[in-house]
Parts: sequence; C-alpha cells; structure tokens
Amino acid sequence: MLWKPALRLAPLALALLVAGCVTPPVTEVTRFHLGQPIPSDTIVLVPSPGGDANSLEFRSQAAVVARDLDAVGLHPAADGNSGYIGTLKIEQSSRAGSPTSSPVRIGIGGATGSPGGRVGGGVSVSVGPARSDEVRTNFLGLQIRRRSDGSMVWEGRAVQDVAANAPAAALNAALPVLSKALLSDFPGPSGQTVKVKSAK
Repeated sequence: MLWKPALRLAPLALALLVAGCVTPPVTEVTRFHLGQPIPSDTIVLVPSPGGDANSLEFRSQAAVVARDLDAVGLHPAADGNSGYIGTLKIEQSSRAGSPTSSPVRIGIGGATGSPGGRVGGGVSVSVGPARSDEVRTNFLGLQIRRRSDGSMVWEGRAVQDVAANAPAAALNAALPVLSKALLSDFPGPSGQTVKVKSAK
C-alpha cells in the first residue's frame, strides 16, 4: 500500500524537522579598549593566576585562541620575547534553570569577570552526567597587556549558555565559537555587549 513507505519515512522526516528547529547557541561578547589603534605585534598567551601554562589542556585551548589572534595581527611568539602578553581564562560552570544573560561586568584596568567570579583560576570544567534542567555556561576571558610597561590595551569576555545535554555544551566544542565571536571585528566596539548567533 502507498501509505506504508510514507510511514517508514515519517520518523526520519520528524527527526530532520526537529533538528532544523534547534536554536543555535548565542554568545554574549563584551570588550573594552581605549579607542586607539592596537598595532600588530607578537603575543604570548598565559593562563590566569593559578593556571598551568605547561599543561596539555591549556596549550591545546590556547592554540585555538592563538589562531584567531594571528588572523587579527597578533602573532603567536615562539618564546617569551613578545610585544604583548595575553592572559586567558577558560572555564565552564553549571546551574539549574534556563539559559539567561550573564551578569558579568568588565572594564579596562579591572579584572575580567566570569560566572565563577574574577580572573584568578586556570581551566575549570563541570563534570558528571547532565540533568534535563541543567545549563552549562562556557566562558572565555582575555586580557592583552603591553609587555614593555604592563599597561592594558584590550580586554574582553565571551559567554555562552547552552543546555547541558546539547552537543554544543562541551567546552572543547564551544571554545572555537567563543574565540571567533570574541575576536570578530577586532578590537570591536568598546563598552558594548553584543550577541553573536552561532551557525547551526
């Protein structure tokens, strides 16, 4: 009968329909700078205080951000003799509820905020099975200082709330998205929070 093939295809069609309706994560990006040109130069990425610059986890995650920095004229240095020092904070936290805007506030001269507080840790990741009502918050903070005098020239953060059971909730999956959003149109508008929708 003609309806039997249609019934066999129905589950596939439904799955495709549901997949097409999934809302891609939105990344909130806030950046601060002094409105002056940031000359191209070399940069070394280091973890925020308490992090381990030699750990495989930090090096692999820093490499993701370094690629995007290189694209905007801040080229990774092979050693510590760089024009800039970039301090990275990468973390994931979890909470019950629905995705909401982050209350984080940052500004030139202060510490970059994060869901867990001020910059001051290394890389932290939520562990354990995801609950149906759980939300994972992925966070990337970056501060760029001149090596010569230690002055801050740019800082920003990218935050993304994702349902914990979504594939995009994994920190390693979210980091490239956070990095590209953070460094898009570098140095970007200062003092504004913009929302960047991720591609499906």
